[in-house]
Amino acid sequence: MDLSIKDRKNLWSAAAGICSYHFNGESCERKLFTKNGEMDTNLGEECHIIGEKPSAARYQEKFQDKETYKNAILLCNVHHKLVDDNPELYTISVLQQMKTEHEQIISEKLKKQKILPFVLKDTQILVEGNKVDGDVIGLDVQSPTVFSGVGIVVRSNEAKSVVGARISGGLTGILSFCPNCGRPVSTAYSGQMVSPTRECPFCHHQF
Repeated sequence: MDLSIKDRKNLWSAAAGICSYHFNGESCERKLFTKNGEMDTNLGEECHIIGEKPSAARYQEKFQDKETYKNAILLCNVHHKLVDDNPELYTISVLQQMKTEHEQIISEKLKKQKILPFVLKDTQILVEGNKVDGDVIGLDVQSPTVFSGVGIVVRSNEAKSVVGARISGGLTGILSFCPNCGRPVSTAYSGQMVSPTRECPFCHHQF
């Protein structure tokens, strides 16, 4: 099929790289990339639901959007031949339902998957920088993480602010130095990394 890059990525990701064949209680579920020694073999084929030319299975003359994600279904090479050789059985509506059912199954499986946290324990982290003008971050956490016995030390000359640990989407703690009196100011906030307005508890200078 002559799919756009966007439609091709959408088709393969929605099907999770698995044959979409589901019919009368039978499912293929064949992974479309397989290892043959050191060589990867692609068993997947991008198939038209409505045929692209008069000689193709399930052809419709007035249907224009043939090379699109909406008109594509991902099948293994065996089931591609099976559905095209039996167009009376595998009609347009049957293939559309097949595709929808498969993509819903994949979506539900992904929702049920448990995300296991990364465990970091009994660790000392030291980050040092020399003459850094911007922000310095000791540890940037992008996934669920369990901390136990973790120490983070960040040293940086002339840094605007020092962040011990940043947890994306969660709580962020910042240790800054007041530009007026030079004393350390600790701030914690949630959300994206956008530095809030801080007030020094010693001299009440805002920065």
